[in-house]
Amino acid sequence: MTTDELIDKLQQLVVGLLYPSETDAPIEVFVWRTAEKGACTDDNLAFEFHHPEDVLISESEAEEFFEGVTEIYEWHTPEEIDETKQYQELRDVFFANVTKPRQLWFGERKVDVLVFGRTSDGDVVGLKTYIVET
Repeated sequence: MTTDELIDKLQQLVVGLLYPSETDAPIEVFVWRTAEKGACTDDNLAFEFHHPEDVLISESEAEEFFEGVTEIYEWHTPEEIDETKQYQELRDVFFANVTKPRQLWFGERKVDVLVFGRTSDGDVVGLKTYIVET
């Protein structure tokens, strides 16, 4: 899948999804065109998303982004099952079409979360959301 095809597919899949935390925030698709922007470094991402130079950046496994939102439980309502299936498809499409997936957190209590990877075209495509941890 090309970068543009992947972006289109991911944008379709995030419609209506809210990432659960203290504040349920929407998920956005982002792209880093390496030919235009250069290397996709942690510092460059922090700058791109308007974080101060001294922002705390932490990394965890990319798969963790989808933990808790891709499991169907017996107590789920039909709407929750549909949402979980949407998250499952989002996860599957994302991981099937990127290499070197990463997850970065920018901040401490109010956190921008990015999960991203490199496409077959050499660009970086990912998902961004905002969480609040208490």
